[in-house]
Amino acid sequence: MRNVPKQVASVVVLAALIASGCGGATRSDWARSVAPICDRYERVAGRHEPPADATQEELADELDALLVDMKPYLSELRAVDQPDGDDQVARWVALQGEGQGIIRDFAGALRADDRAALQDASVELVEFTGRDRQAAEGLGLPASCVSDAPARSAAH
Repeated sequence: MRNVPKQVASVVVLAALIASGCGGATRSDWARSVAPICDRYERVAGRHEPPADATQEELADELDALLVDMKPYLSELRAVDQPDGDDQVARWVALQGEGQGIIRDFAGALRADDRAALQDASVELVEFTGRDRQAAEGLGLPASCVSDAPARSAAH
């Protein structure tokens, strides 16, 4: 019977750890883990600023190079332990993949010199940037986690 108090104490400690969120990521833990990834890839994206006088083909090439360099970004974000049941976090991570798809479409429209597709992709980029900014701010992420580089590229 002397083991009962030790077992009860163990159960109480375990319950306290579970209740306090230990053993699973909190949103703030997740944000702290994601911030350095965003910082690193913001620097990567910054290396892909095309000159103002770039041709459409050069812009498309630069966007393609950006996508290659950004490929590991989604994998790194997905590898960070996400808070259980936090749909906002899952949506933001998914949104990053959507952004890469929009950049791909924009580069394709530039290459094809398809004015209608280029207009559609431009609108999508602007709308995406707004959604991304709102989602990142709602999660308490730093500015480096906001994908505004595509909007800057679209402005050229």
